[in-house]
Amino acid sequence: MRIGVDGRNLGSATDGIGRFVHSSIKALSALGAEVFVYAPGQVNPSYGIPSG
Repeated sequence: MRIGVDGRNLGSATDGIGRFVHSSIKALSALGAEVFVYAPGQVNPSYGIPSG
């Protein structure tokens, strides 16, 4: 399964919807889904989101 996420309006991974999406990305990746995140800037490596 491939999932695309537009992260331009998510804000921080510690803030509301950003935290939910961050947790969902990690959980889906752990289940084997390919999750692609569009982010206008660098994704903080501490978020643990696979880069691609």
